Amino acid sequence: MATKTKSPALAIILLFLIVLAIILYLLFAPKANFSLRSGTDQTSPLEASREVGQADETPLGDFEFIKPPNYTPLDAFPFGEKAHIIVRAPGVQNSRPVTLTATRNGQKVWQAVIEDNQSNCADANACSIDGPDPDIDWDHLEARDQDGNLVATYQG
Repeated sequence: MATKTKSPALAIILLFLIVLAIILYLLFAPKANFSLRSGTDQTSPLEASREVGQADETPLGDFEFIKPPNYTPLDAFPFGEKAHIIVRAPGVQNSRPVTLTATRNGQKVWQAVIEDNQSNCADANACSIDGPDPDIDWDHLEARDQDGNLVATYQG
């Protein structure tokens, strides 16, 4: 019985192609970017970045605080007093609704929405709303636009 032998060059070429295919797959294959949260829930990086207080996000703008009734500008939020909150960012008027959320130790204690049907924008780059009641204790405030982008953040 005769046995067939293959050319060693053909085996080397085939081995090279297999190794090349594996390398290309490892370099360019879509990667699953999920991180585990409490229990077995999985959160994508986009969802995780939208959680309150993420330090790695850069806000698009900032907050300004004014005190009624004369609407005097303030350097910081006046805890224990009534204040009006201005969200200032490029094009924020066209990014409404903008949701403001105040938290204490990571727990939501207040939320308000600057709706797109309200006339509470001074111009395209500044919209405002009354702040939380003075008796609400919070340590972090953030504003997110309709797409979930971080517009402003404030650490109290």
